[in-house]
Amino acid sequence: MSYYRPKSIAEIDFRNDVKVAVIGRVAAVGEKTLMLDDGKNKAEITFDKLQADIKPEKFYRIFCSIVEKQLRADIVQNLNAFDVNLFSRTEELYKKSGV
Repeated sequence: MSYYRPKSIAEIDFRNDVKVAVIGRVAAVGEKTLMLDDGKNKAEITFDKLQADIKPEKFYRIFCSIVEKQLRADIVQNLNAFDVNLFSRTEELYKKSGV
């Protein structure tokens, strides 16, 4: 059983990862794609049908499956009340502790 592994865009291994969760600000929205910016890198994420309530410049966590070396959205979580600075500090502490 696989689960969604939290990753920055740069950490995604398109050959070995199966499911990832990425957090970022929506940089652009297309008909069935969006560009997610995690502050360091950008990634295109495809949808079967893009949700109408996804807006540019807002924060989201997107749970993705990797299909044919592309990110395909499975679940979208709105994080507009999200404190990105607190999250970044927490992630740094987790990485330092090896969690």
